[in-house]
Amino acid sequence: MEAVRRAVLAETGIPGADQVVRAASRLLRDGGVEVVQLGVVGPAALAEVALQEDAAAVGLPVGEGHEALAEVAAELASRGLTDVAVVALGDATTTGWETDLPGRLGPVLGGPDPSD
Repeated sequence: MEAVRRAVLAETGIPGADQVVRAASRLLRDGGVEVVQLGVVGPAALAEVALQEDAAAVGLPVGEGHEALAEVAAELASRGLTDVAVVALGDATTTGWETDLPGRLGPVLGGPDPSD
């Protein structure tokens, strides 16, 4: 029996974060990943849900609040979850965040199509 892949996605409160999370959730579900979708939660709460759900990845929209990626990675590490990927969701052209998590950052998933 194949293990269930699970991701926990949360919003950050930046404008459009809810749309980014919904779009990423659809992409992941279409790819066979079980998704736990949260609203706006802090890094500690997101890491705790990842622990409880035995998640392989957590995802947050990137943008002005990119510092949250590093905070989530630290919270995951404090719980011994160093194998959980931290995935940036949204606009891959955002600069600055990719240096926050060298060697830890998972893939970047695109946000909603602006033509939708």
